[in-house]
Amino acid sequence: MLTLADLKSGTRVQFSEDVGRYPHFIVPKGTTGTVKDVSGEGCAILMDQAVEGAESWDNEFLVTLDDQSENDSIFETLKIQPA
Repeated sequence: MLTLADLKSGTRVQFSEDVGRYPHFIVPKGTTGTVKDVSGEGCAILMDQAVEGAESWDNEFLVTLDDQSENDSIFETLKIQPA
């Protein structure tokens, strides 16, 4: 399973399952994106496909340290794509 430390800026990822950011949007299985804006607190994944409801977040999925400690399922669904 990935951790926040594995997500470096520029890393390509794919969601292997649907992931929700309730009540705002659900990232569909198979969505791909690029990790950006990495900090000690988390990172943003800019999704390649437009995700309905994610417009207010500039089509980004935010991953935080809270996700790592409280909701490991997010990290279980992220798969790094080969370069």
